Amino acid sequence: MILSSCSSDDDDSFNFVIGEWRAIEMSENNESVELPVCLQHQYILFKSNNEFSGGRIESTNYPDECYTISFSSIEWEYLGNNKYRIGDRNEQGKIYTIIKVGNNISMLNPNGITKIIYEPFESGF
Repeated sequence: MILSSCSSDDDDSFNFVIGEWRAIEMSENNESVELPVCLQHQYILFKSNNEFSGGRIESTNYPDECYTISFSSIEWEYLGNNKYRIGDRNEQGKIYTIIKVGNNISMLNPNGITKIIYEPFESGF
């Protein structure tokens, strides 16, 4: 009698999101649009403990209007089929579709219209 286990090597395939990411491109309805000013100066962080947060990319030209943005830690959860729930633990959150594109990730917003491409980023924190 032969027993085999079907443990898939890609059980953790959703973990490609773990790390720090900086927005580099944005599109709406597949048409390229300019990144909002503050988004150009922020990064997002998916942690392996399912915490999601972000921060400022500090520079000499950091826009004054972006200092009012605050960052808090919330959670992310992989739902399957490239779907990720991002939100507070006790709330429903929003569902994003995230796929890996080369070294980058593509994040389709819940509206199904806005897509943001992120590249790996190292904040030093």
